[in-house]
Amino acid sequence: MPEQNYYNILQVSSTASTEEIKKAYRRLAMQFHPDKAGDNEATTEHFKKIKEAYEVLADPKRRQEYHYRFFHGAYVQQKTVTIHTIEKECKELYALIEAIGYDRIDYDLLQFQLQEILSDKNTQIILQSGKSTYALNIFKNLLQCCSALPFKQYVSVHSRLLQLTANNKEQLQQLQTFFKHKKRNAFFDQYKLLLAMIIAIIICMLIYFTH
Repeated sequence: MPEQNYYNILQVSSTASTEEIKKAYRRLAMQFHPDKAGDNEATTEHFKKIKEAYEVLADPKRRQEYHYRFFHGAYVQQKTVTIHTIEKECKELYALIEAIGYDRIDYDLLQFQLQEILSDKNTQIILQSGKSTYALNIFKNLLQCCSALPFKQYVSVHSRLLQLTANNKEQLQQLQTFFKHKKRNAFFDQYKLLLAMIIAIIICMLIYFTH
């Protein structure tokens, strides 16, 4: 677990956007930069921490890696894992995706994080809670997180999500619809360039033969 809480250092929440992080850094730099606050050891040391925190949190990939180490590290070190702690981790992960942006997330790391959350032990805890609000929120947040994954990475997570729907037909139907939607989008993304070229050729031919 990292020694420093970079979010606290920059005085922002763990769900802060990149723009909010930049604003916080500029504000603190104006306050603690040695040129502004005086060149003393305490100020210089604190400014180094501010700069270090900013360099990590302003970089989407480094921020996701740090976020996982810091929050998941605290999560796994807890004496007992409960439905509440699992729900909290899911919310933190989704908030991070929202803050960083779907197109800037490290997909391989996100896939790994989701698989960690859906471990056999955690799955049993979720299933044992039945249709509790915690379990429903976890399933909802996990699907939201999976929306950021390309279909190729999602497939391995899908099989684990299926286990959560064992006692809930509504969730099973929702998951099946979600899977079909992602598969269809993946197919379209794979062939959209080819389709665009074919359409362009057809249009050109129509223009040519109508003149």
